[in-house]
Amino acid sequence: MRYSFVILLGFLLEVSCHAEISAKAEADNTIPPVIVEGKVEGVPDGTIVELTVRYKKSDGYLGGVSDKDTIVGGKFRIVHIPEDKDEEEFLITTPRKPFSLPFYASVGTVTKITGKGLDNEAWRVENDNELQKERNEYRSYIDENIPDYYDRRGIPYLKNPADYEEAQKESERLEYQYVTCMIQFLEKKEYNPVFAKVLAGISSRIHQFKFDSETRENAVKLLSKVPFNVSEENDGFIAYARQALEQPKYFPLRIGEEMHDFTLYDHNGKEHHLNEFNGNGKFLLIEFNSRTCVGCMEHRPMDFLNNVYKNHSDKVDMLMVNCDDPYFWEQECKDEKKWGRDPWHEWNDHKACKNIMQRYDVDGPTYYFISPDGVILGKNKGEESLSSSFEKYFKLYK
Repeated sequence: MRYSFVILLGFLLEVSCHAEISAKAEADNTIPPVIVEGKVEGVPDGTIVELTVRYKKSDGYLGGVSDKDTIVGGKFRIVHIPEDKDEEEFLITTPRKPFSLPFYASVGTVTKITGKGLDNEAWRVENDNELQKERNEYRSYIDENIPDYYDRRGIPYLKNPADYEEAQKESERLEYQYVTCMIQFLEKKEYNPVFAKVLAGISSRIHQFKFDSETRENAVKLLSKVPFNVSEENDGFIAYARQALEQPKYFPLRIGEEMHDFTLYDHNGKEHHLNEFNGNGKFLLIEFNSRTCVGCMEHRPMDFLNNVYKNHSDKVDMLMVNCDDPYFWEQECKDEKKWGRDPWHEWNDHKACKNIMQRYDVDGPTYYFISPDGVILGKNKGEESLSSSFEKYFKLYK
């Protein structure tokens, strides 16, 4: 009887709390909150959990963290007040961890998250949102067909980071299983936002690991399910899938070749060219990155970059090629405080850098080391520390 009373009391308190929040929202003429309650195992106390919002139909999430909480006793609770009543897609991340958890939720509702371990994409999401229910179907299909998928991925990197080549091979084998499995499942589904997100995910893997042409063709066939009125402007995930699956316009540059020139623009709209660095007697460090990629910014090696700028700017020019789409680049130009700004060059091509990313083989944060006369000395996509690459190619690091 006492146990039942405690449960009932807890339920009444929760209802009362939600009613109070809703009443306050109505009184303040604000949008009802999205509440996220988590209960996870094997995650250290003090771990920060961050919530980020996807912007409408883009393929990215708003830069900066909307809300966050700290895990205590395996629990966390985030109350997010939306700026837009149509907000429905969110991302859960834990800083310095390689994976993230996308999910759908409706305003004025509670989302329950459970799971084990630090791979938060393996956590489970439960709420009343219809798109999230469908996303859970995809997750169940993976669990049935590749039961150890979330246990295996990332482990080679974490257990043996020095053996990068073998880790890459193991990751490729696992992701090939995932892509094959998801293509089979998508063949049974029709286009909707969940379909688009999953297709973008497998397209990214096909592009990253350069899977065989048959796998790519099977994924391309799935694009036929997309209605004719869905364009790059109103579905960023489909736009990304098309970009990743299309036959490349450019072949990737190789070490020893000359840097390929592109037209880019700075924060003031001034036109620039990559080759304007040639012949000035300095090396060039190019960083390809995205300020709307929460994980990319979280893992960005600022100690290294600041050290290069502080100690070697007399011998090394620095450029960040910002790969964000035109909408976000415009926002970043307007609001330096929100998005961040470095003291070195940062340019964007106003086209989401699609051709640039093909030419420079970019599918995530990538660094190129260029000689004073514009020749590619080397690149780094995570194979080794940037300080090691810097010393190897420029012989300047200290």
